[in-house]
Amino acid sequence: MSTGLVHMHLFFISLSLLIYVVRGVLMLMNSPAVTNMTAIAGSSATFLLILGSGAWLAHHNGHGIDGFVISKFLGLMTYVIVGMIALKPGLSKPMAIGLWVTGLAAFITTFAVGKHWLPALF
Repeated sequence: MSTGLVHMHLFFISLSLLIYVVRGVLMLMNSPAVTNMTAIAGSSATFLLILGSGAWLAHHNGHGIDGFVISKFLGLMTYVIVGMIALKPGLSKPMAIGLWVTGLAAFITTFAVGKHWLPALF
């Protein structure tokens, strides 16, 4: 396995988490910067980079479409979709916080599956 590829994937994951947490803090502070085009573009770019590097890793390691890859993909989609809804303007603060924490939990669970701390869901 190429350690450079793994490190690149982990860098994209770390960058995504950093952007997610910063946008969550901005949401808590009622800052309009949470919906800034730069923040949205950064979130979208890291999602695509994680998806692309993850697919490359799965192919490179010969996983194919197995339970591990499906679990990681569904976890990533949950993290992105719930986070996207949580950070949209117009939600009540308790609802936005609940969704944001749910997205964070999806991220943590997906990361734990990737590190083999939790078994794949399928």
